[in-house]
Amino acid sequence: VASNVAVGSYPVVVNFTNNDAQNKSCTVGVNVQGLVGVSRTIPQIQGTGPTSPVANTVQTTEGVITHKVGSGFFMQHPTDDGEPASSDGIFVYMGTTPLTAAVGDLVRVTGTVTEYAPTGAPRSYTELKDTTSILVRSSGNTVAPTNVDSLTNLDRVEGMLVNFTNTLTINQTAYIGERGELTLSVGRRETPTNRYRPNTPEALAMAAANDANQIVLDDNIFVTPTVIPYIGEGSTVRVGDSVTGLTGVI
Repeated sequence: VASNVAVGSYPVVVNFTNNDAQNKSCTVGVNVQGLVGVSRTIPQIQGTGPTSPVANTVQTTEGVITHKVGSGFFMQHPTDDGEPASSDGIFVYMGTTPLTAAVGDLVRVTGTVTEYAPTGAPRSYTELKDTTSILVRSSGNTVAPTNVDSLTNLDRVEGMLVNFTNTLTINQTAYIGERGELTLSVGRRETPTNRYRPNTPEALAMAAANDANQIVLDDNIFVTPTVIPYIGEGSTVRVGDSVTGLTGVI
């Protein structure tokens, strides 16, 4: 659409012909949207607290798509805002609505800020849902991964593209065949009752430390994989194996 076309709805006639000289036409409506201004940046939407300061409001923001999944996409502010306590990334929930934009596209999105809490999760995740506009501003953009050396306080990089600079250790493989998932930690996690009596303060403290020292590596398929992922040396993957150079979206 040319830049001088006014905002509005326009009827467009589409003509069809074939080799038998048959003709048919139909009229479709094309909506031309104006470029809505950015109301808040992604870091401003995320905020520095456990939940968004603008939850349940409609906001327009802009970011580079870093990863696409079946139910939506992650996007990230093109540059670091300089505030380590606020995330520069966010997930945009699309449901079953298809997305034509690609990884590397800079998009301006209008949607409702929501706090999504998965079943059993100890905290919620800030997302955009019920999008009314997704406009591609440019393509071929890149976002540099943020270096991370700890599994604590990952809410500060929620939805961001990160690179783990330290070596992680596989601590669980139970769901690799069913869901394509591995549980990773910094070092091996010990069962608290190996060292302490059950329900003692020391055992509870170790259990809490174990809970904080883990992240799930997912194959992004969300169904049972037809081919087991992450197979390494010896055509297998085992608890205790090391993972280095891991880059992905939190």
